[in-house]
Amino acid sequence: MPVSLFDFRTLTETVNRIIPTKTVISDNVFANKKQVYANHIEVDIVEGRRKIAPITNPNREAPLVSNLTRKKEIYSFPNVKQKKVLDFKDLVGVPPGYNLYSGNGDTIENAKMQKIAEELLELKENVIRRHEYLCCQALSGVINYKIDNQSYSLDFGMPATHKITLETTNKWSETTAKILDNIKSWIRLISSDAGKKAKRAYMGSDVADVFLKDEKIVKLLDTAKASIGEIGFEVREKEGVVYHGRLFGVDLYEYSEEFTDEDGTTKPFIPKNSFILTPEKNRSIFYSGLIKDASLETASALPFFAKSWVEQDPGTRYLLVDSSPLPVPHAPEEFVYALVL
Repeated sequence: MPVSLFDFRTLTETVNRIIPTKTVISDNVFANKKQVYANHIEVDIVEGRRKIAPITNPNREAPLVSNLTRKKEIYSFPNVKQKKVLDFKDLVGVPPGYNLYSGNGDTIENAKMQKIAEELLELKENVIRRHEYLCCQALSGVINYKIDNQSYSLDFGMPATHKITLETTNKWSETTAKILDNIKSWIRLISSDAGKKAKRAYMGSDVADVFLKDEKIVKLLDTAKASIGEIGFEVREKEGVVYHGRLFGVDLYEYSEEFTDEDGTTKPFIPKNSFILTPEKNRSIFYSGLIKDASLETASALPFFAKSWVEQDPGTRYLLVDSSPLPVPHAPEEFVYALVL
């Protein structure tokens, strides 16, 4: 007996195979993906300070070093899902008993499969945008979200020295600003606390405007671009960002992409006044939790789950994509999250 196009196993396999548009923070900072077979996870938040082993007497016991774990936290996975009406009106114009001839071998069944794939892609990309926003929030050390007007917060314990809000006279829009000194000190902070070299910086659109008006910075960027043979203002479409060059060994990206929230408002993925420093490699992990569906008595251990069902009155077929994402910065000292305007 052939498997139905609307069987949840067919849909789930399909939605996990569909390749969506690339994201910025999720693909680059939380590139390490891991499946968890539970609805919650115990997470180690660790310090990244580099310790040095002592020189000891070979005839004496080795000194015991404390492990890196600073604290353990148990987090429940947020649930991110969306559904839509699956409408086949544009596919059922062929009368019963007639064969479809399109000249390219298409059939009604093939057309339905294509329609389902298109709708799954749209739902998956909507869900992935929420994943991306969760990743962007995680870089600040805290994820905040609401369910039925109830507020929830996941705190990853980012040190206050790494989450910075510049005072009025130090804001980058002021003539008294010390932009280059700020960036150099933050690069050193990551190196000192996490033992990592800052490699990428993501800035909001307002920060990029101010940044590129500073003659000292533009001069340094020009020098860097000339020395490494880069073009100045390059749009990297696959990442959805604008590349502005390299400074102190850090690649500078403007991330101005926005999304429409469920309340209808348009918001940027990262604040327009933010400057975020990240290393090239880090300990962050994007976890996917177990997705349970009571109606099917099924638990899915995949990043995405999909199903379809029919409501009888009025007769309507729905398509749903579900996920349980949790991006975790295991070593928050690896990042600097600064509000500079």
